[in-house]
Amino acid sequence: MPVQFSMSALTFESCPENPSASEVTRQELAQEKAQAVSFTGKSETGLHTINGHGNSDPKVDNAKVMEKPALYACSDLKGWLNKDGFEYKGLLLRRSFGGKWNKFSAVVDEALNRLSNRYELAVNVEVVDDQEQLSSQLIAAIDGILSKAQLPELLSEQIRLDASQIGCTIASLCPSSKHLTVKLEIFGKNSCSRWHIDHYVGRAIVSYTGEVGTEYTRDTNVDFWELKHCGNNDCVIKNKELVKNVEVGDILFMKGAKFSPGAAGLVHKSPAKRFHKDGRIVNRLVLKVDVPPLGGMDHINNVLS
Repeated sequence: MPVQFSMSALTFESCPENPSASEVTRQELAQEKAQAVSFTGKSETGLHTINGHGNSDPKVDNAKVMEKPALYACSDLKGWLNKDGFEYKGLLLRRSFGGKWNKFSAVVDEALNRLSNRYELAVNVEVVDDQEQLSSQLIAAIDGILSKAQLPELLSEQIRLDASQIGCTIASLCPSSKHLTVKLEIFGKNSCSRWHIDHYVGRAIVSYTGEVGTEYTRDTNVDFWELKHCGNNDCVIKNKELVKNVEVGDILFMKGAKFSPGAAGLVHKSPAKRFHKDGRIVNRLVLKVDVPPLGGMDHINNVLS
């Protein structure tokens, strides 16, 4: 059966267990260079750079090598397939909604209540070579989810379009994948805000409501021993000022631990909990499209009634 539905009794977002570019925007690169007061790196011309100025002196050996940003930013989803994006930890399509869907925050809260405060809606979709057929399967899958969530039609149409386009792009990006898992989740009180790397091939994520999206940082800002053995956020991150986040509406693909060697593993976490002025939690409505490891689909095996 190409499409299987399940209601997984996970409490919002499950925490990982002891977490064992050329199109990058010029503005981001300029900002990082400006912050590098005594920062030395290697420019695209091969010269050492100090404070953004060329220096051909090879004796500068105590300086840090400039690291590329964690994300490869593109103007459309097709850009994710550019070979230049392979060496980055994640792929990004900037598309801030600017609070467009926050007017439906009460509806999202109601959907959470209808789902007994403990369900995510997940769908397993078989990957096929024909893009039109795959798109049809993805739309059928997300329609099954949306019928349960009962969201406003305008918001549902945005999610439907995103699920189809993201799923088809990821299938091309990860051609050996046999299945995709499409999820609609509401993160609130039980969100996991621990730094980790997903144990997937990869995961695309979009936030529709809330204040900020997923937080992430570069490898050089991570104590990987602490990440693997401890997981204490205060110990994992070396400099909190280097932590970044995507915006609500941005489409982010996070490479996981099972992605190709040399490009795997964006270190990231959910944003800290936010609260309304009256003290209620701000719930985030999130779409995920996962590429599970081969043989990792056993948890999607129940048909929704």
